[in-house]
Amino acid sequence: MFEGDSMKKSALKYVDYNHIKFTYMQLFMECFKGICLIAVISYLFYRSVIAFVFCLPLLVLFLKYQKTKFINERKQNLQIQFKEGITVLLSGLEAGYSIENAFEDACGELRQMYEKETDIEKEFQNICCGVRLNEPIEEMIMNFASRSHIDDIKSFAQVFMIAKKRGGDMPAVLKSSIGTIHEKLEVRQEIDTILSGKKLEHSIMSVVPAAILFYVNLTSPEFTEVLYSCIAGRIVMTICLIVYIISIIVGRKIVDIEI
Repeated sequence: MFEGDSMKKSALKYVDYNHIKFTYMQLFMECFKGICLIAVISYLFYRSVIAFVFCLPLLVLFLKYQKTKFINERKQNLQIQFKEGITVLLSGLEAGYSIENAFEDACGELRQMYEKETDIEKEFQNICCGVRLNEPIEEMIMNFASRSHIDDIKSFAQVFMIAKKRGGDMPAVLKSSIGTIHEKLEVRQEIDTILSGKKLEHSIMSVVPAAILFYVNLTSPEFTEVLYSCIAGRIVMTICLIVYIISIIVGRKIVDIEI
């Protein structure tokens, strides 16, 4: 019994999509970008190595922000991949396969569809592996849904479990899920198209104040010298930096609409 349990644990690979672990290379690159950003801020607003040292702890916040960004991008890609996956699954069911065999067939189709291994292919392989180890397929799908933290996948898993236990029309369940996800993706695409110009404007406007300050420091440093040579000047620059950061955050929240 213990041997069988250990075999299951080694065969099944569970990933929590609300967490991500950087590789050493990714961590190095993100730290490098964060340090460069802190160095630019320290030069523009303080012209001080001491300020750079004091601002280094902000690297932790930068890494946390980057992790959140990567997690959101990964979940968006997973949602798109899931739609493709259940579309392939539907084709197998309509061809007369059982749901278990349809998942096996979908793994092969997804492998051909994408050039490199994707999250959805890994999850479908995980489900197939669990079925071979006598795990109920509905429980494997529920496990995947809970780890994905994506509402569409959770809804699909709940409906799938009910249909599986009560003998419902599985192709109809898949068609309904595909339609719902497709509508959401279309709405998101339309919103992204509408806001693409605003996002570009926001990106440009976020850089302009720093670029102007850099230009003035480079061409006429005497005009801004008073801001770096006394306590009052440094307080003013600190207030400007705080307002600058807040404006960037607020602007980003305005143009980022969650569906």
